[in-house]
Amino acid sequence: TRLVPQKGIHLIRHAIFRTQEQGGQFILLGSGHADADFRALAENEFKDHPDVKLMVTYSEALSHFLFAAADIVLVPSIFEPCGLTQMIGMRYGAVPVVRQTGGLADTVKDVDDDNISGDKQNGFVFAGADEGSLNGALDRAIKYHKERASWWDALCSKIMRMDWSWQSSAEQYIDLYRIK
Repeated sequence: TRLVPQKGIHLIRHAIFRTQEQGGQFILLGSGHADADFRALAENEFKDHPDVKLMVTYSEALSHFLFAAADIVLVPSIFEPCGLTQMIGMRYGAVPVVRQTGGLADTVKDVDDDNISGDKQNGFVFAGADEGSLNGALDRAIKYHKERASWWDALCSKIMRMDWSWQSSAEQYIDLYRIK
């Protein structure tokens, strides 16, 4: 990811520690004009750490391997006009944990939202831009991954089949403006 304030870097930093506290592993791949804190963490506190790897660099090829290996993809953007990361992650079966904003809110529907039909529930969503809000969604995701293995596997299968193509979007657009 681009490590810039728009991407919610304070929440990414918090998620590193929170994931570790919950017994999970965290991998970060990204760079940007606000990556100094992550570089310092990578070179000091998390150097040679068994559960946290911070790679402050850009690599398109490596990103695909990481998506394929991930159980969860975190996208805590403060604002996000579109957002591709969550859709790429879902294609690989990585369940998104996202902040409810812009394109993230359009594409990720919380698995515990009873107002959303089950076929559209595809991730974990939080509204606030604070650590407590993130914790609610991240903790649920980690808990469900640990305690509901068959449910998690079914969710991964479902999100990998979701259609994010322009074909689907174009059909919805045409239906919206079709004279009936």
